[in-house]
Amino acid sequence: MSEQGPPFEERRWQREQQIEEAKWKHELQRDDAKRAHDTSAEFHAYTNKAAMDGASLALRTLIVINGGAAIAILTFLGGVASKDKIDFTKVGAVADTIQYFAIGVALALVGMALAYFTNYFMAAVEGAKRRIWEHPYLKETPRSK
Repeated sequence: MSEQGPPFEERRWQREQQIEEAKWKHELQRDDAKRAHDTSAEFHAYTNKAAMDGASLALRTLIVINGGAAIAILTFLGGVASKDKIDFTKVGAVADTIQYFAIGVALALVGMALAYFTNYFMAAVEGAKRRIWEHPYLKETPRSK
C-alpha cells in the first residue's frame, strides 16, 4: 500500500489558512508602516515648529535689543545735549553709533521676512503634492518639484 497525502478538502483548508495568515501579516506590516510614517511626520513637524519658534524668538530679541540700544543712546544724547558746557563733536561721534543699531533692526526684519517666505513656500510645495491611496500616499507634481 502506498501512502496518500491528506484529502483534498484538508489541503484546501490548509491553503486558505496560509492565505489568511499572509493577509494578516500584510495588514500588520502596513499598519507598522503607517505608524512609522506618522511618527516621522510628527517628528518633522515638531522639529520644524521648534526651529521656526527659536528663529522667531531670536529675531524678535535682536529687534528689541537693537531698538532699545538706539533709544538708550538717544536718551543719553538728549541728557548730554541739555548741558551748557558740551563738545558737540563728541556727541556726534556717539550719535553715529545709532546707525549700527538701526542696521541690526533692519537685518533682523529681513531675517523675519525670509523666514516667513521660506515657510510660505514650504507649505505651498506640500500643498501641491497629489494625494493618492497607494504607497507612498503622496506623489510629486511638476509644481511641487
